[in-house]
Amino acid sequence: DRTTIKLIARRIVVDPTFRLPDKSNLLSTLDAAPVTIAVSQHWYEHGDKHVKSRVHRWHEAGVEFVTLPTAEGIEPHGDGRALSLRPLLAHLAKVHHATNLLVEGGATLLGRLFEQQMVDELHAYVAPKLVGDARAIPVLQGLQCKTIADSRTMRLRNVMRYDDDVLLQYRVAPPQ
Repeated sequence: DRTTIKLIARRIVVDPTFRLPDKSNLLSTLDAAPVTIAVSQHWYEHGDKHVKSRVHRWHEAGVEFVTLPTAEGIEPHGDGRALSLRPLLAHLAKVHHATNLLVEGGATLLGRLFEQQMVDELHAYVAPKLVGDARAIPVLQGLQCKTIADSRTMRLRNVMRYDDDVLLQYRVAPPQ
């Protein structure tokens, strides 16, 4: 007799000032997968009644909130505050027994994860499409290196082809 274990992915949203709209699909799909929203501790503690009321409504609907402190020693960009993401990962491991995290984030979040040395593997999909724009957002933002020698090193572990697309799997080396 085998027991079937169904793993359900928890959706994690890093939204320092909780800009998600109240009509977000996250609320209407809580029965499909739980949601954790990470917000700035500074923003939450100094927010007005409207801020706390919104958080309370979402929490009552079943959304979990985690407040994050400002990261020390990290250059702010974007929203002006760099959040320490390590407490979020510690919370996910301790409370939800998470051992893996798939990040489908923007340039700022990905840059923050690399800055705070919390990435050990990178999966990059390459499609045969060329898109260029002077205002294009880079893959990573905030991970500054003066020279190529100062950049983070990765080791190619696997290459998989899907029709004309390619998946490159890298292991991220610890910083030197």
